Amino acid sequence: MPAAVYVIAAVAWLYFISLDMLATGLPLALAAGGAGEGWIGFLVGWMGLSAMLQRPFLAAWGDRRGHRPLLVASLGAGLAGALLFAVSRNPAAELAARTLQGTSLAGLVVSSQALMAALAPPAQRARALALQGLADTGGVLAGTNLGEWAWHHLGRTGLFAGTAAVVAMALALALAGPARTRREPGNPAARRPGHGAAAAGGPPVPAVGGAGPSPRAQPAPEANAGAGPEGPPSPAAGTAHPAAMAGPASTRDPRGAPAVPATAQEVATGGAPHRAGRLPLPGSFLVLGTLTGMIFGAALNLTVLHAQGAGFWAGGWLALFALVAMGARYAAGSWLDRRAGGGLEAAAPSLAHRLLVLGFGLMAAGEGALAAAAPVTAVYGAAAVLAAGYGIAHTALVTAAVGGAPAHRRGLAAGWLANAIDLGVGAGLAVLGWILETWSFSVMYGVLAGAGILGMVTALLARRPGPRAAGRP
Repeated sequence: MPAAVYVIAAVAWLYFISLDMLATGLPLALAAGGAGEGWIGFLVGWMGLSAMLQRPFLAAWGDRRGHRPLLVASLGAGLAGALLFAVSRNPAAELAARTLQGTSLAGLVVSSQALMAALAPPAQRARALALQGLADTGGVLAGTNLGEWAWHHLGRTGLFAGTAAVVAMALALALAGPARTRREPGNPAARRPGHGAAAAGGPPVPAVGGAGPSPRAQPAPEANAGAGPEGPPSPAAGTAHPAAMAGPASTRDPRGAPAVPATAQEVATGGAPHRAGRLPLPGSFLVLGTLTGMIFGAALNLTVLHAQGAGFWAGGWLALFALVAMGARYAAGSWLDRRAGGGLEAAAPSLAHRLLVLGFGLMAAGEGALAAAAPVTAVYGAAAVLAAGYGIAHTALVTAAVGGAPAHRRGLAAGWLANAIDLGVGAGLAVLGWILETWSFSVMYGVLAGAGILGMVTALLARRPGPRAAGRP
């Protein structure tokens, strides 16, 4: 694995630590300042809603301008939000600070996933994307406890100053990190002379030796056959590129020209290539992302309420959940890389759908165990099963959606998937809270088990090949 992948993973981990410091510290600080529960709930949730509103624009900007500038700008917005919280208690300033943190969340997820997918070789891309998920879950482990400690020992100013310090560390590491990614056939910006850094997230780099392109920077004639002056056409345009000339996933049209390898979008849509005006991701991925967010949001935010009534330790439950999810993430990524054999864009989509069925099945089983009102000791076993399913499903979903997307559309794919997950967290918690208030935890967990079963069915239906996919030799 290239060292640059671990650098981006470390940047993401530091960022999520700072984010999760506020998951526990911000409600405590607002309550101590006299804020009512309505304002606390709105302000805590506003970050996710703000991220959803901004993410499509930030993702598109990152795909055009580069994902490294988006990463740096996102961390800068997070730093500004933490500092604004530290210096002002005015409600308008707090709302502005939370909006800035929504900006940082929206851009950070998109840019880190796109960068890690571009930095890693195809044979290791699933593991690289799993590392980004490990950084997210690792932030839960460290950040929630650190935020509570900072509030109790350092007060409001110390909490937000500490959060700002952690974001500043992430920003410094991002600025010192890699400015370029690998050059890929599917990334036009990476193949154009003088524009090799664009896909990596850096500004265009002029070719050495004057305004014209260097002779060594020119692609081979056979690699550029039929292409315009901008280089080979993108796979998203539905035309062939040299990477499609070999391998079991390639096929030929009636004239003998090699077709594009099957990507996540082709597999999930029955072989139909992406065209302008369509969603950046198949609808099945968006449904699965929403269900994943709903199940994860309930585990992260409603477990404390269940623990108070049932008498188990919520912190231990969440720690076990995070540790098992981290192991499951990396195991799923390693399995995908080994089975794909380097042809991630061609093979990973169908492999990922197998893991999606397994992951949602495990989540349904874990929620079903919680719904059965088992003894307290069984609650921890249910946490392990639920976490394993979540780690497997999330890694498979990100790999298929982001790793299987054309290189110049990875940021957009990551943005849409993150929005689907955020929608599941936000809307799902609202519905689950009403169910919990009206009925009981058992009914709520039964609904979540049904969500897991729905995810299994969706993944199974998405695996069915369409006419074009079925006709592949």
